[in-house]
Amino acid sequence: MSKQGRLGAGIVLLSTVLAWPALADCVVVKYRDTPVCLQTFKCTETPQSSFMRTACYDEAKSYMLIKLNETWYHYCSVDPASFDNLINAPSVGTYYNQNFRSHGAAHGPFDCRDHPVPAYP
Repeated sequence: MSKQGRLGAGIVLLSTVLAWPALADCVVVKYRDTPVCLQTFKCTETPQSSFMRTACYDEAKSYMLIKLNETWYHYCSVDPASFDNLINAPSVGTYYNQNFRSHGAAHGPFDCRDHPVPAYP
């Protein structure tokens, strides 16, 4: 390969690598067919939790995404107070387990199987 060919390949590779952070703004959500881009969400990291890493909320669509360990999950018809209570709880993990999580056959109050899942472009 010529010097110009290697340079061109390097530029293409570099432009691909530089574009990578834009892809990080979209996440793959378990039980959802398409990724969700986070530009309309308010996201809060939760370093005080041993398993909940991040909570993201789109108030306009009442839709919440949370990252448990390395997996994103979604919750539908979440009111702003419930999101605020979660991220401000003394223990976000305990609050999540008591107020969001499904328990066995009983779905949680914000389970997307029981509420409409919002569309995102």
